[in-house]
Amino acid sequence: YTWNDDLYYDNSLFPGDWQLGYRSILYANMALDVINKVSPKPEEVTAYNNVKGSGLFFRANMFYQLAQLFAPQYDKIISSSQLGIPLKLTPDVSETVRRSTLQETYDKIINDLKEALPLLPDLSSYLTRPTKAAVRGLLARVYLTMGDYEKALQEANACLQLKSALLDFNPPAIPNPNATFPLPQAINNPEIIFYSTMNSNNMVEFLGRYNGRIDSNLLVSYDINDLRR
Repeated sequence: YTWNDDLYYDNSLFPGDWQLGYRSILYANMALDVINKVSPKPEEVTAYNNVKGSGLFFRANMFYQLAQLFAPQYDKIISSSQLGIPLKLTPDVSETVRRSTLQETYDKIINDLKEALPLLPDLSSYLTRPTKAAVRGLLARVYLTMGDYEKALQEANACLQLKSALLDFNPPAIPNPNATFPLPQAINNPEIIFYSTMNSNNMVEFLGRYNGRIDSNLLVSYDINDLRR
């Protein structure tokens, strides 16, 4: 455990959380910068919309993840006076970006997702690609974080209308029950709406693709014949 006021007192701890998040945002901004300069032909509109919608989704997703690490918990009453994260919206590396308020941070996340929603397909054969279902699911999570439970419920229901299948835990559906979300088995998991994992060089993760360290009290709460064990 680290009880320092500054979690990143050791520079070796800093790059991953911050750099990988803003690297993804840079890639999204590069795609959006190019696509916004393109005038698609009629036969290119679907592909154009998919690129633009994906860029908006990936950027919003990373803004949300970064806000969970580097911004205070959302409180509507004081959100306009609290600091959020820098909202980098262009690929220009020389641009100076101020730190936004917490309200501005969440407004941008929601606006990017709402803009992406009509541009994306309902579902995709590739679970790493954004879809309407993924947008709805992320909006539900964002609203839940903000304490807006009515909108969270609306978005969750809208997501489940697009994809609500449950995984059959009977063999051979789970060929490797000791792995949490390993590829390629995860691709065949009907519950996964959007596939995204933590990045780590250490395979002994607390909860990663290959390892799930589960509290023994949770395990014993299931009947011995319950496949969810």
